[in-house]
Amino acid sequence: MNNSLKDTVKELREMFPALSDIELAQLALSNSQQKTKSGVTVSDLLVKVRKTYWDNELKRLRAKKKPDGTMKLKDTSTYRVFDTNWKRLETLFGEKDIAELKASDVVEVALLAEKECIDYWIRVNTSRAERGQPLKEFTGANRYNACLDAISVVFNKAIEQELISINRTHSILRKEVDTPKRHGLTRIQVEELLEAALSGGNDPILDHLILWTQLETAARMGGILKLQMRDIDTQRQSITLVEKRSKKREQPVTKELMESLIRFAKSRGATHSTDAVFRFLPNKNGVSSPLSSKRFETLWKRLGKALPWVLAKGISGHYLRHTVLTWVDRTSGHSVARAYAGHSAGDTTDSYTKVDFAEIVNAHSSITGKLHPLQTF
Repeated sequence: MNNSLKDTVKELREMFPALSDIELAQLALSNSQQKTKSGVTVSDLLVKVRKTYWDNELKRLRAKKKPDGTMKLKDTSTYRVFDTNWKRLETLFGEKDIAELKASDVVEVALLAEKECIDYWIRVNTSRAERGQPLKEFTGANRYNACLDAISVVFNKAIEQELISINRTHSILRKEVDTPKRHGLTRIQVEELLEAALSGGNDPILDHLILWTQLETAARMGGILKLQMRDIDTQRQSITLVEKRSKKREQPVTKELMESLIRFAKSRGATHSTDAVFRFLPNKNGVSSPLSSKRFETLWKRLGKALPWVLAKGISGHYLRHTVLTWVDRTSGHSVARAYAGHSAGDTTDSYTKVDFAEIVNAHSSITGKLHPLQTF
């Protein structure tokens, strides 16, 4: 390492004392590979980046648009997450030329995101402790990495426009993230959840149907919210879920669930093929609105009050998905469980063990104990 780089590492160590020698050396090397000014500031470039991602949101399958064709920020997906970090970048380095934005600048923004995350969870845990609730574990590493991802797309846009040639986030090590401690629930716990859903709240039928659907299909929250009447195939006894990144997956269901979904939706005014299946109780004008993500928060808060173990372990809807996939993995193997979850192929081996719909149907029959018209065993 030459003297210039050594001096740079020394300066960076004072700025980022938590980083390792390897990370500091990588930052120093990246910072030394500067290009002359491009004439475009970070703020200027962010205008174009935001437009690209906003347009992508509008094109997203079943995007939640207003009658005039626009969207609320809270109803976006990737844009909402990225924009939080773009704002941090713009606040700190908006006036800086994009060609002069250093890796150390990026780390500064990511560390800010990490700190804000840690501060937030400290406040949350203080409040939870005062109420006698279990504390949440956190590190901020996820937020740090998410910030790097958000800034990476800014560099990619600059490269696309030939303003720079290097994406500086590629020289920054991501932080290790703890393996999620989520686990499958026992059959008794599942029964307790279903019973609690039916025995309280202002809309127990809705709450029970949400849990029932998740337990049969391993649906994500987005899949529940976007389910429409046209997604229920009575001939194939299946539903089509539209989930992350607008990916579709067909999922078998029991006849009982299929009929319950149709009956529920119609009872709440769903008449058109594009009407949402899951809907709130009618308001004073007799109008039943499509479900929102807020209902999931309300549901799990209620279940936490009814079942102490739900609150103590921080159980949420994703535990149901984990539970179903664990059942499928045990009865039908990893490849089928991956397909049942709607996950993409993870490696080359997965491409040789592609699972067809019949295998998913067989797995569904195994975990539900119900015959399905398309099962093959």
